[in-house]
Amino acid sequence: MFADLMFMNVPKKEVDLDVIRDFIDDENAKRINFASHHANSLRKTSSSNIVGRIVLPFDDTIEPIASNCMGMNKFLFRSQYSNSFYRNIHSEEEYTQIANYIDQFKDIVFLRDTLDLSVALSMHEMEPGKRTKLGEHEYQVKYQQENKDISEDLEALTKEMQNSLEKLPFFKHADYVCAVPSSKPFIRQIIKGLKGFSFTDISGIVSWDNKSGSLKNVATADEKLDMIQSWGFHIAEGTDLKDKTILLLDDMYQSGVTMQYVAMQLKEAGARRVLGVALVKSLGN
Repeated sequence: MFADLMFMNVPKKEVDLDVIRDFIDDENAKRINFASHHANSLRKTSSSNIVGRIVLPFDDTIEPIASNCMGMNKFLFRSQYSNSFYRNIHSEEEYTQIANYIDQFKDIVFLRDTLDLSVALSMHEMEPGKRTKLGEHEYQVKYQQENKDISEDLEALTKEMQNSLEKLPFFKHADYVCAVPSSKPFIRQIIKGLKGFSFTDISGIVSWDNKSGSLKNVATADEKLDMIQSWGFHIAEGTDLKDKTILLLDDMYQSGVTMQYVAMQLKEAGARRVLGVALVKSLGN
């Protein structure tokens, strides 16, 4: 009962291979980022009836987070005329409240996928070849650790994860935290550096039996899922996942297929909700 109150308005999505396959083939928008692609989503209007309006391509993830942060019963409403979601703003006070929310979370990438909630802490690049500050830290830790001391980069990533989990609702109240087994080892170092959260790290209980190949050059949904299934996902015995909420962490969110497959497996093992956080999101939709 306590968990239901803690995660009020957070969906519990049903996911299987067909759902993931449909998601991969879905070409509609899958990310919202106020620092880049949706910088102009909030606008003043010249209408005498409303002060302003915000229009976004979907309400997944952003709806429960925004509603919780701003104390609203409902933040976005589905448009009758287009495949989008909107809110008409009727007062300057409400407009300022939403503008402040956008400023607070402008770097966060709100993701639409098959997890119950899913975000990245930042875009990896704002445009090809132009990495964000967090994207540069991620790149240095991921690829340059043999050439330089990456301790400051790792510290910066850990600090950003700490700060983001503290200010985002829901994620910090997970029962368990788990690194996607295919993520780089530094994700587990980041988890160890997090302070003040009650979740338990269960990264050690998940693994691939035989991971080989890369999804980067695999084109179709069927081929991607066939490759992931061939790796053989394994959950060690001894940890009770029944009705638990799991925070799943990864370094780079590209298509999100691997994270979604792992989330599906965790739900099949009994998890009630799986929430995803990646350090950075690639430019691809």
